[in-house]
Parts: sequence; C-alpha cells; structure tokens
Amino acid sequence: FSVSVPASMRSLLDSGFDVVLTNPPFGTAGKIIDANILRHFEFGYKWVLHNGIYSKSSVMSKGQPAEVLFVERCLQLIKDGGLMKVDGRWDSKFYEPRYRQVIGKLAEDGAIQLCDVADVVRTKFRRSEIRGMVRYIELSDVNIDFLEIANSTEYLVGDLPSRASYMLKTGDIVTAVAGNSVGTRKHATAMIGEEYEECVCSNGFRVLRNFRIDPYFLLFFMRTDWFLDQMYMYRTGAAIPNVSDADFGQILIMIPKETEIGRISSEVRKSIELRDSARRTFAQIKL
Repeated sequence: FSVSVPASMRSLLDSGFDVVLTNPPFGTAGKIIDANILRHFEFGYKWVLHNGIYSKSSVMSKGQPAEVLFVERCLQLIKDGGLMKVDGRWDSKFYEPRYRQVIGKLAEDGAIQLCDVADVVRTKFRRSEIRGMVRYIELSDVNIDFLEIANSTEYLVGDLPSRASYMLKTGDIVTAVAGNSVGTRKHATAMIGEEYEECVCSNGFRVLRNFRIDPYFLLFFMRTDWFLDQMYMYRTGAAIPNVSDADFGQILIMIPKETEIGRISSEVRKSIELRDSARRTFAQIKL
C-alpha cells in the first residue's frame, strides 16, 4: 500500500494542517482487512486493557471500519491546536437539485413534518413480560403492492431475533427505515390489519400511531414520489442504508384541502376492502 506524493505535498504532510475537513460517507468496502493498510494505523492493531489502561499490542486487528481509520488519518494530518470537522451531510446525493426542489415545493405548499401528523412509536416491547409464542414480522413480510403484511413467523419469545422491537396494534402504519429498498419503488409500507394485532416487528421498521391526519391518506402519500424521494435523500450508510429517527421525523407530508384528503382516503379504504374481499372469495373456491 503506497502512494506517490510530490515533494511539495510531502512537506505539508510532514508539518500538518491547520484545518482538516472530512468528506463522509467513508466508502463502501465495509471493514478494512488488508494488513498492508492496517499496519499504518494505531487502530490497525488490537488494544489490551491492563490496570485500567489501554495499550496497543503487536497483534494486528482482523479488521476496522473505514471511518475509524479515516478519523485516525485526519488526526495524523492535523497540527496541534488545529481544527478537524466531521459533521453534517456531505454526500452529494443529499444536495441533488431534484431533492432540493422536492423539499422546496413541499415547504412552499405548507407541508407538515411527519412527527406532527402521527406519533412514532419509541417504546420497545419487553420480552420478560411475554410468555410462549410470538409472531414476528420482518421487512420481507410486506406485500409492497397492496400495502399489507403478507406473512409472519412464529417464535418462542426467547428465540426471537435481536432486531424484534415493536408490538403492533390494528391500524398502525409501518414503514421501512433500513435496507437497500428504502426510498425506492420497492420500499416497504403497510397498514396493520386485525389479524396481525400484537405481532412484533423488526427495528428495520418505524411504527406510526395516534394519527392527526386521516391514516388512509397518509398511507397513500407514503407511496408517492414526494415521500419516497425524501426517504432516499435522507439515507446514509453503504452496506445497510438507513434513515435516522431525526430525519424520519422531519419528512414533509403534503396536506391538501379536506375534500381532497377525504376523496383519496375513501378510495384507499375502498381498495383495501376490495383486496380483502377478493382474498376471502379466493379462499372459498373449492375443486
């Protein structure tokens, strides 16, 4: 691992910089495992604790996240008393004109933040309070075309995946905040029906409840490009993209006239009733 550096730049590297500005995200490679790279970093080695003090060992680490090595490199480059900035959103996608236009148009039309139209469930269920079997819902259990949960898997409470987090109620809306499909046409959003009352869902979802706008309109809006573009814009992370709770709460929701909300909500409700009726009819067909 070597880079050819001009002599003029070498003198700057040796003397250090007054200000170092970083440019996260820090790549898509995941953990750095190449020993030829790791050996150039303090955190490329394992550290051991002895008498309350950590010290570097001679044993090479099996790998380090790129951001750890990146920050160490910044510290190597900066002068004593210098300034290092690791903050904010510097990924170019976040500032693409099309997303800025979406945000600008929504704000201009009086859109309201998601956290003001519904509560985001924060409290995770307590495994110690449940006995026996629990049905678990994962991101892949959503039928994205019909905005419904299509499946659940039954587990003993003690065998639930560690990501099992939120107890669901009828009428909740769940939507994905993690995974490669977030903000795309395959984005998972669903309204919880009676048959999935008290299921537990993955922390890859956020659960919306206590609506201050017609939930059927909100369900519809979360299928539009207005919503999906914002979710995609707010994504961070390379291996598993995700949207932070802070960013999720400030997603802008378009609020049209009451008559328009009523019309759309009525159509969505009717489509869900037709979907359920078709399922019952199909189940009754006998050979």
